[in-house]
Amino acid sequence: MDIFAERRREREEALQLVEMEVSEDEDENRREFSFEKLLEQKGEEGFKNITGFTSAEFLRLLEEITPLIPPRGRGRTEMSMKDSMVLFLAWATSGMTFSEIATHLNVPNTTVFRTITNFVSRTKDAFVAKFIPNTIEAAEATRNFTNFPHAFGAVDATVIPIFRPSDHDAQVEYFSGKHKIHCVKFQCLVNPDGLAVHLSKVVEGSMHDKKLFDESGLTQFLANTRVVGGHAVTERKHILCDAGYVGIQHTHPEAIIAKKKPMNAEMSDEHKEFNRLLSSDRMIVENYFGRMKVIFGSVHAKFRCKIQFLKNLVPILISVTNYHIQLHPLRRED
Repeated sequence: MDIFAERRREREEALQLVEMEVSEDEDENRREFSFEKLLEQKGEEGFKNITGFTSAEFLRLLEEITPLIPPRGRGRTEMSMKDSMVLFLAWATSGMTFSEIATHLNVPNTTVFRTITNFVSRTKDAFVAKFIPNTIEAAEATRNFTNFPHAFGAVDATVIPIFRPSDHDAQVEYFSGKHKIHCVKFQCLVNPDGLAVHLSKVVEGSMHDKKLFDESGLTQFLANTRVVGGHAVTERKHILCDAGYVGIQHTHPEAIIAKKKPMNAEMSDEHKEFNRLLSSDRMIVENYFGRMKVIFGSVHAKFRCKIQFLKNLVPILISVTNYHIQLHPLRRED
């Protein structure tokens, strides 16, 4: 069975069991959803199936981001941040709709929608500030690539499928000719530790990887300007790229790019070996996207919510993936 389908099946079954346990109690009215009640009902294994984290990992994540979240203003009484994050993770990891989550966790539809959308808007900046570096120094890895040890990271873009927009112009804008689907895309730079250290904006699926790179600000992020002999000298970090990034070497000469097969000719053995070694090191970014989509079923299949909501959601998913990889690294220690 496909690993994504298997993961969703496991979590959906866990959520359905919660629904059954709640509905069996005929003497109580609708129970109030909470972290404590969910943990009590399902235990550690069930809690991890639903949220993707153990209760200890969840509480550590909550502790790390809570000080960075702006205080809530006056108004309607909302769920606590702890309970909101449980509800958010249950939705994000399972890939269910808001209404399915509401049914399985016995929470009103409006509460699920309001809680999750508010959680995303309130916490995005906090997650990014905590888990995505904003300086080149903070992005340094503790290990090197095997074949290109001087490279700082591997860059690539990935897509998230969406339903076909109703507007014709939007249909063209979000259609990827490469993937033959309507989608959004974004780019990450992943360092040798397996952490995303730079994230682009979420853009329309028709945008070429080179243009996305040019607009991402990655070259500026990787640049270090110093004065040598009275002249400003700019040095940039080396990055590993696939053939879709051909052309960025004009603005980022330090890019190490896969060789393309010459027209009407065979690729030399030297270039084949170069590509093999480059692909081996670049696999870290593919593994990163794989980890993210295994954790978050909400972005594996076609995304159901509005594109603007997705643009706010992606930085949180990347941040939480970084946290997950800090706990469970992509690569074993040598």
